[in-house]
This record gives sequence, structure tokens and C-alpha cells, in this order.
Amino acid sequence: MAKGFCSSDYVDAAGLKRKVTISIAVMACSGLSLLTTACSSRSSDDVVAKIGESELGQKELSYATSGMNAQDSAVVASLYVEDWKKTASLYEYAMKEQPELDTLTEILIEKSRRQIVVQRFIDRQLEEATKRGDFKIDSAEVKAFYDNHEKAFSFGEQSYRVLCLFTTSADSAEKFRAMLGSKKTALQDLKKTVSSMAPEYRAENLKSIEASRLFIPDSRLHLETESMSELLRKMSPSSVSTVIKLSDKRYTVMRLEEVAQKGDKKTLAQAYEEISYTLRLRKEKAFYEELRARALKLAQG
Repeated sequence: MAKGFCSSDYVDAAGLKRKVTISIAVMACSGLSLLTTACSSRSSDDVVAKIGESELGQKELSYATSGMNAQDSAVVASLYVEDWKKTASLYEYAMKEQPELDTLTEILIEKSRRQIVVQRFIDRQLEEATKRGDFKIDSAEVKAFYDNHEKAFSFGEQSYRVLCLFTTSADSAEKFRAMLGSKKTALQDLKKTVSSMAPEYRAENLKSIEASRLFIPDSRLHLETESMSELLRKMSPSSVSTVIKLSDKRYTVMRLEEVAQKGDKKTLAQAYEEISYTLRLRKEKAFYEELRARALKLAQG
């Protein structure tokens, strides 16, 4: 399904990267499990696919699609099963040709096992630290960082803050357009309206409203159609587009919130998200270094 601008890579890069990382990690675990436990019993796990002695369980497939919506989950599950079948077929063939694993293969399996165990451990530690608030960034930290590096914050290219709303009919799109054109409409009211007026696009619209606080560089301005991009670049700040039909059940309107030119200095508010992200990464890195130092100390006795 096509995605609108408001799920742009600037906003969703981290989420998307994590989904891809999780899928790759699960596939890595799948390959490792084929090498180490291909013949193990699946009595407590429904078998989704079977090739030779290798079995794909429902639990493993569920890990691969965790956190996704129903449509994305179905697509990823189908791709995962096909990928598993190819790997399992090659594994079964390889084991028939050479039942005993050579030394290098055993070394690589152990190396992969260590890496997966370590990564899962780090992920759990980070999750627990996040719940404790160890990586929380307050406004005083952000302001102090901005004051010390003020000259470093400027726009590298023309950038935009834009809000797009999606709905299923031209009539509801016109209502959205009227709301976006009214100065009396607060974002909180807009969130309530999009949830009731366009439930099919609720998640996408709520994400879009949050994303409208961020500047998107022109090079990352991935709108749904080229005509939308051309229209946006002709708009002036605070103006609202006409209703744009994307398909029979997909209409959109967009409001250009703000434009920043290349070289413009960023205000504290404009740099806030960027600074918060940088400071969080620093805290996570320090946490990891401390965790590694603790592990080395324990290993050395």
C-alpha cells in the first residue's frame, strides 16, 4: 500500500530501521536454528512449514511480524516463509552432502550465537534503562547544548514543515481543508476530528500531525506524487492546498506550515528534536560503555 508523505523517512527512519533490523535478526536466528536444532521437536509449537527434518514454527514466524499491522504482517509472513523454505532446502541438501560440520562452520555458528545472545542482552538492558528514565532529556539539557553550539545549527538546504491529512472521500477532504484553513483549529482538536472522520487513516493522520512539528529537507521530501511535490513548492507558509485525489478511496489536503531557506539559523525550537536525539544517543553510548566495562571487570575476576 502506498504511504503518504507524513510517514516520511525523516520521521520514520528509526522505526523502519528497527523493523528491518528485527526481521534480519530473526532471519539470522532462523538460519542458526536450522544449523543447531533442525531435528528438535515442535510439540509445543504449531508447524507452519516443513522441509525434510527442518520445521518452521508459528512462534518463530510471529517474532518476524511482531509490531506490524495486519496488512504488513501478512506480506512479511509470506516473504519470511518463502525465504525460510529456500534456506531450509539448501540446509537439508548441505547436510546430506556433508552430515558432519567442519571446524570453520562450527566456529561461525558459535560466533553468530554469541552475537545474537549479546545483542538480545543489550536490547533488554536498554529497554529497562529506558523504563527507568535513564535516557530522558529535559529542556534545560537541550537549551544548554544549544547555547554552547548555537552556530552549528543552520539549515543545510531548503526545508519544510508540512501537514498532510488523508481520508476516503472528497467531502471529508473538503472538511479537513476547512479545518486546516481555520486559525481557530488547535492540533489537539484536529487529532480528535481525524480519528472520527477518517478512521481508516487514523494512525497515518495522527503520525502526520506529530511530524508537522519537524522540518523536512527538500531532498527528503518524498510526497506521494510528483504533482504534490510541485504544488507544495509553489505554496506559501500557512496556505492550504486544494483537495488532491490519489485514488478512489484516498484523498489528501496539505498545509505548508513553514519554509526555511538554506543557511538560515535554527531557533532553539527548530533544533530541539535534533538536539534531543543527539543527547539521547550520547547517553545510550555512555550506558553501553559502562555495561561493557562492567562485563570486562566481571570476566577478569
